[in-house]
Amino acid sequence: MSPFSGGTFYAGGSMLYALPVDSRLTLAGGGTMSRLNVWGQPVTVARLDAMANYRISERTDATVYAIYNLTPGSTMVPFYDPLDPLARRWTVGSTFTFKVGDNVHLGFGVSVNGGERYGY
Repeated sequence: MSPFSGGTFYAGGSMLYALPVDSRLTLAGGGTMSRLNVWGQPVTVARLDAMANYRISERTDATVYAIYNLTPGSTMVPFYDPLDPLARRWTVGSTFTFKVGDNVHLGFGVSVNGGERYGY
């Protein structure tokens, strides 16, 4: 029997608290916990998230974020890439979003994953 046969089951929850500091700056913090069963392989992900968003103008936003993974290396299923950020302890990044039209947004982002790589 193939190790890739079977179903995937997911249960999880997230919580994020956002605090508008003023009309331009918003801070947010929270966490995520997920439990997956992928092809019979259990995967647990728990992380803490922090974010700050600054509105530069009516059409431009800048966001910085940080993710601290409490369960690095728990993504031990065959299809995950070894460079998967969930295999790392932390991630930091930033994004810039431009409002092109009423329903069109163009975003650019960069992130860095660090800490010891687990499970590979």
